Amino acid sequence: MSKSKWRLVFNLLKVCLTALILWGVFARIDLKALWTGIAALPLWLLPALVLLSLIRNWGQFINWCYSLQINPKYIPDRKEQLVSYLIGLPLRFAVPGG
Repeated sequence: MSKSKWRLVFNLLKVCLTALILWGVFARIDLKALWTGIAALPLWLLPALVLLSLIRNWGQFINWCYSLQINPKYIPDRKEQLVSYLIGLPLRFAVPGG
């Protein structure tokens, strides 16, 4: 098999594994109780949570960009910084205390 076919197979396996994990998580969620709980929240709370989450993630991303620049040979590339930041988000749950 050529490299491109191996890459395609590997990406397909990653998507299947991700779908399996998401199915396992969402299969345990009681959607009726979830929507009841969300509907019981004050109306102002959801936009506030979204805004605070955006501010927190923006701050973490800026901090990540500064951390990458500790290496003087590093040449900043915004897309690369964003991709590495997004990859790191789920990986922090891989170790205890992440």
